[in-house]
Amino acid sequence: MTVVQDCTSADVTAVVDAAIEAAIARVHVGQLSTVELGRVRRYTRMRLGADHACAVALKAVADGAVVGVALAEHVEMLFGGGSEGVIHSIHVPNAPGAEWTAAALFEALAERGRLLGWQFLHVRIPHRPGPALSALHAHPEWTQSAVTICKLLSEPPSGVRSIEGLEIRRATTEDDPHLIEFYTWAYIDALAPEERERFDWEEVKGGAARTLAHYRSRPHLIIIAELDGEVIGHSTVLMDAPHPFLGRKECVLHDTFVLHEHRIKGIARVLTAHAERHVTRAGGELMRGTACGPDSEELDTLLGHLSRAGWLPNDRLWLRPLTR
Repeated sequence: MTVVQDCTSADVTAVVDAAIEAAIARVHVGQLSTVELGRVRRYTRMRLGADHACAVALKAVADGAVVGVALAEHVEMLFGGGSEGVIHSIHVPNAPGAEWTAAALFEALAERGRLLGWQFLHVRIPHRPGPALSALHAHPEWTQSAVTICKLLSEPPSGVRSIEGLEIRRATTEDDPHLIEFYTWAYIDALAPEERERFDWEEVKGGAARTLAHYRSRPHLIIIAELDGEVIGHSTVLMDAPHPFLGRKECVLHDTFVLHEHRIKGIARVLTAHAERHVTRAGGELMRGTACGPDSEELDTLLGHLSRAGWLPNDRLWLRPLTR
């Protein structure tokens, strides 16, 4: 019989090993060096430290042996207020009953999250066969919400398409009302229809304003698309963002958004290409991003467009609501 328990100080090594396995599975560009593996260990141990009471570490035990571990953390939501849980790593070796073990860990984290007042539970895992992915597919309350993507940058993109009447420029503070509206729409668009009822527009708009302030407090790049004088879209990039534990020089494409009535014109592709050009000229080596959509079919369509522009899918992000 398999039971799920809280990890103790004696289980730190098992949790760290799980984090390393998760990190290795996520790296599609290059291999993890010894130094980077050391960063993974330090990062995970920090999360398990006494001053990080927001972390939840659980283990699955069968016949006295640990057969799976999971690490999650409480985070404050920028949009809509409240808090959510982010599963940093879950590791269940392939063995008989592994899918059930993964499902039990996910369920235990959900129950703990409800007790802690989390509104959602998030996890990102590689989209390849394994016990965790099988457990997510089998549970109706888990849905795919986004895909993380990455692209190696070697030289500025060439042959960027020209669209009549389109101007691409750097954002100014006068663009803030447009950006807050774009961030709000982007967040709402990414939700499944049944999830949109959970959020009040003004609450999400407040979260969008906080997000913009957060971006502005860090090295960033925001470019605006104007069509015939009308502001219709943007791309927002955090420059030189530190990877949580790999320490690589990366830039994060947080959002590219175009108003609905101006889509299917190639404007988003032009915005992204301009963002890549700025990042490459600034010495950026790797860009990460997130592709969002309300369902798996739309995500797969979006990934098809991105792959033709050199973007590689990395992890699938899964979401589970914890409140009803």
